[in-house]
Amino acid sequence: MEHIWGQIGLACLLWLGNYALYRACNHGISPSAKLQQLLRSLPASLVAVLPLAVTETSVVQSAVLKLWIVAELWAAAFPLTYHLTYRKISPDYDNQIDPAFAIYLFGVLAGLSVLLPSVCVAPLLVLALVAPLFLIGYYLLYHHVIDMNGMLLIRQTNYNEIIEFFRSSPLWKTLAGLVLLLGLVLAFVLIGQPLAVGAASLWSSALIVVLLGAVAHYLFKPRHSLFSRTGLAKLYLDVSEYACSNSRYVQNQQQRMEHLEARALHPLSAPHTFLLVIGESATREYMSAFVPMAEDTTPWMRALSEDSAHCVLFPHAYSCDIQTVPSLEKALTAFNQYDGGQFYTSTSIVDIAKRLGITAPAVSKMLRSMEEKGYVERRVDEKDRRNTRVSITPDGKEAEQQVRRQMQEFITGVIERLGEERTKELIHLMNRYTEIMQEENQNRKRKKQEEKHEANL
Repeated sequence: MEHIWGQIGLACLLWLGNYALYRACNHGISPSAKLQQLLRSLPASLVAVLPLAVTETSVVQSAVLKLWIVAELWAAAFPLTYHLTYRKISPDYDNQIDPAFAIYLFGVLAGLSVLLPSVCVAPLLVLALVAPLFLIGYYLLYHHVIDMNGMLLIRQTNYNEIIEFFRSSPLWKTLAGLVLLLGLVLAFVLIGQPLAVGAASLWSSALIVVLLGAVAHYLFKPRHSLFSRTGLAKLYLDVSEYACSNSRYVQNQQQRMEHLEARALHPLSAPHTFLLVIGESATREYMSAFVPMAEDTTPWMRALSEDSAHCVLFPHAYSCDIQTVPSLEKALTAFNQYDGGQFYTSTSIVDIAKRLGITAPAVSKMLRSMEEKGYVERRVDEKDRRNTRVSITPDGKEAEQQVRRQMQEFITGVIERLGEERTKELIHLMNRYTEIMQEENQNRKRKKQEEKHEANL
């Protein structure tokens, strides 16, 4: 009888405890959503304790406590770190799947603990601890829940970057942290008595096997599983889909370029640098560059817009999605939400630039080459470890000084041979040449605008 009451108490603890966590770590949830989550958690809690109930296993033992701790870490890790990150800036967010998944996870671990020896369950506990410990560790390092940018960086990290990350901290601190973490995990898993199963009969074992099969299918089924909707898993799947889309976009570049025809409306007579300024998380209704206002809220942008020779302001731009990345995918390519086309087949402004002979600066390639020569080094920013700072090394400073000396010697030699008077004359002519080119370019633009205006009349 006492086993029954213990199992009922455990079910209530899973039910109400995870519901309380859901209420505490969410903002802006409606009464209907609260009730739905409360009702959803009850059958899940009953199913979770069923393997212990049918075998009359006592819940008052360390092995059951371990299972409960693992489940609660899963329930709390993502919702809590998300809540701590956005509680002051976001009025509405709902992380309901992780607490629900944690309840079923407890049931799976309990069923396996009943059926399998403790030596087989121990690796499963370690594996179940990886995700919540990673989320907690990430938050402690960066004071921010892992987001799409962080997950993308982790997914794209290579061996050298991993080594560089650990080198950014003293070696003894890194080793001490890893040893401490591993020690705590192993101590948690191995210390204590194995699960003392009550009456594990043939029918109860068969019932547990059927139950585990049904729950495992619900948690990990190929499409729309409960696990795939948990915070960390969903984030990883979204990033993977985005990365695959980008990979296909790069692979299809040659095919897009073969069918692309581009013509420069205003050919440039000299090298230029193009800057595309994108106003993220801003509305044009509060920007004086777009809308007449009493206060000049965007003086720099407004001043640039008045310089038609060097700036193009797009006055009718609008956001075509609710997030930055998908919005820019549609804004900077022919990809849109209307014709059913695919992102990786859509022509981009980069494709047009390449067709016109405009190349992007190879900053990354140049930086990599300088790093290989020992001229610069990259270090993780201590204040924000998601950023990397580039600094010049002593060898780089020496190389810079040597180049400066060589250039100075070269220029001095040219001036000595040319003479002071002719050098001054050359500088004057070069400045005048630049002025004439700019004036001629403006005259051509003005003439084309006049011709266009006359044609419209």
